[in-house]
Amino acid sequence: MCHRIDRGVLKIAIVSGDDIHGDDPRQLCMALAARGHDVTHFVRRGDHRAAQTRADRHRTLSVPVGPRAAKSDAEVLPYVGEWAGALERAWAAQTPDIVHAYGWLGGLAAQLAAPRRGVPTVQSFLGLATTRGPGAGGKAPRDSERTRIEPLLARGATWVTGESADDVEALSRLRRSRARVSALTSGVDVERYDSRGPALARADLRRVLCIAPNPLPCNGLDVVIGALPRVPGAEVVVAETEVANREHDEARARLRHLATGLGVADRVRFAGTVAADELPMVVRSADVVACTPREPPRATTPLQAMACGVAVVAFGVGVLNDVVVDNVTGLVLPPGSPGVLSAALRSLLAQSFQCESMGAAGRSRALSRYAWDRIALDALNIYRGGLQVGRRRGCSFRASGDATVTSREATPSSTNHDRHVEHHR
Repeated sequence: MCHRIDRGVLKIAIVSGDDIHGDDPRQLCMALAARGHDVTHFVRRGDHRAAQTRADRHRTLSVPVGPRAAKSDAEVLPYVGEWAGALERAWAAQTPDIVHAYGWLGGLAAQLAAPRRGVPTVQSFLGLATTRGPGAGGKAPRDSERTRIEPLLARGATWVTGESADDVEALSRLRRSRARVSALTSGVDVERYDSRGPALARADLRRVLCIAPNPLPCNGLDVVIGALPRVPGAEVVVAETEVANREHDEARARLRHLATGLGVADRVRFAGTVAADELPMVVRSADVVACTPREPPRATTPLQAMACGVAVVAFGVGVLNDVVVDNVTGLVLPPGSPGVLSAALRSLLAQSFQCESMGAAGRSRALSRYAWDRIALDALNIYRGGLQVGRRRGCSFRASGDATVTSREATPSSTNHDRHVEHHR
């Protein structure tokens, strides 16, 4: 089946799984629909009732497979084949021009279903297992499956995207080619995240804000607390975005103990889990947002800070190198040193004009480069590139030698994935 590649309306299917946290797929759907395209967002839902909703000019279709509320990606993996079958039936009734999958679970379902309908696929990775550090306690069991499957998805998709330049290089190695690999960064809602609006109340201390999914060591919150004794007149506020569990509580207790041992417990405040609608108010209250992860992070936090006109101090890890412009929208530091971090914070907090100038530059950069409308335009260029690949190959959407993921790849018990890959000669 040949698909149009003109500048008209595209039928776009976006697939995302349980491994995707945050609202990137929904925001992209809204931005694409606002540009006049026909967008359907396919998500997994385990209550065994199909559901379709319409909002913000796009459709969301919940596919009823697997557990109602999976506790881990591994719980969903055995149901990916069933999910793919449901997608194939939906696409048989209304075939999209292109399928765009987020993450490895959604990607696996999409790549099992799309080739059967002759539809090209775009695979977006929001971080890669190969670039993750071991973190606390080593690799999670699910990472072994993710590590095994991600190279297959990278080689099987018509086009692949990563969030950072580092991801693009890693994906090029996985695909064994730089062709059809692009950066597609997260965006930010520049209307919700704005320098104007209410801000969280604060005392006389200058505020350094840390936003992280959780307080685990991989997020580097201990580095900021470790720097605080050498930053007089400042406080650290820690805001979390995930629902806390026992592991998070234990990690937070260790951070409190660290602050007490350093004599700064009265200048470290844990705000707990902050609701999404309250987060802009928290960001606006900060003088500086600090991003000091040990592993490559998402772009979400620095983009939210920049959109709110707040300077960012970041370690040069992953996408932080791409998003934060050193000495323009903030400071980019060598990773891992509390001493370097404390010096940077002291310098920046002592110069209000520089801090405000960096914040204004960050707001301008967020508006021009990371608003969701701009990200949608980047995505459309990638989609049309994928469609052109199909046209050049006579509507066969995989290059000779590219791998197609088969249904047996959806089972976590496979130990030799090479035998489950069909090569098109």
